[in-house]
Amino acid sequence: MLKGENKSPDYLSKNPMGTMPLLELDDGTKSQSLWRSADIWKSFTQTRLFSERRRLNRALIEMWNRRMELELLRPITDNFLAFVGVSYKERLTQVADIAHHGRMHAQARMRWLNGELAMRRCIAGESILNADITAQCALILGKNTGTPIPDDLQHLVRWVQ
Repeated sequence: MLKGENKSPDYLSKNPMGTMPLLELDDGTKSQSLWRSADIWKSFTQTRLFSERRRLNRALIEMWNRRMELELLRPITDNFLAFVGVSYKERLTQVADIAHHGRMHAQARMRWLNGELAMRRCIAGESILNADITAQCALILGKNTGTPIPDDLQHLVRWVQ
């Protein structure tokens, strides 16, 4: 992504939006590519996780994943894209206020998530589920782009490790 490979003609032929992630399925056609992490996750886990759980459990799993997408990944991405520096200046309009808001929002949500993780092993319970993977991706992005986990969030740090 930092080198702009997701904007190459080959990549764009598989995902015209140029977004990440991209999972190219067996036959390699555009129609056989998944462009969203939630859909990629579901393609691997549909039978194991979603079809065997009751409706309430499925709803809770989806709720936690959406929380991680909207409350953690989105603000970290906003900070990255709005204030990443030279590498994206030619590609995006960068707004320092958006970056600052994204960083502050993400760190507030990290504090909230730290409190949640004080009560359980994983984000949505005791097992690693899609919300955990979404949050891991968000936190790795944040670590490498200016929104790291504050050191005093012991439960979140434990969970990441």
